[in-house]
Amino acid sequence: MLLSIEDQVVILLASVYGGLMLGLIFGFYRFVRDIFRFGGMVTFIGDMLFWAAALVVTLSIVYRSSSGLVRVYQLLGFGLGTMLYLYFLGGIVETLLNGLAYFVKGLFFTVVKLMRGPLRVLSNILWKPCNTVKTRVCKTFARMGQEARKYLPLIKNKK
Repeated sequence: MLLSIEDQVVILLASVYGGLMLGLIFGFYRFVRDIFRFGGMVTFIGDMLFWAAALVVTLSIVYRSSSGLVRVYQLLGFGLGTMLYLYFLGGIVETLLNGLAYFVKGLFFTVVKLMRGPLRVLSNILWKPCNTVKTRVCKTFARMGQEARKYLPLIKNKK
């Protein structure tokens, strides 16, 4: 089946776009993997999930752009798109993701600091009543134990 040059250019551009998408997916995966520092088995599973996602993206773009017919220039387009991402966009995306992680981490610690003040005040308010209740309960159980010890010889002698 012969395709016009325009159709081939569209297929090539779709493949370059697919390569950029693969690079972006890889960038997100690498970011998550670097943040959480998984062990060997989890990294292996993550790699398999990445390659499964890459396969789905690749096959869907090949199917939509050229009705499932794989052409050599499509493979070159995927490679070109991935290289474009890694050389030009990868650093920018990584910087943005690291900035986002830094912002979320700072926001989390700020919220924790803001919550510590009221929790400390509440703890100080509730400390005295809770301590009093704890003391009374302990004394009550101690008295119950002493009373039970009085009747222990009577129970042993009933045999």
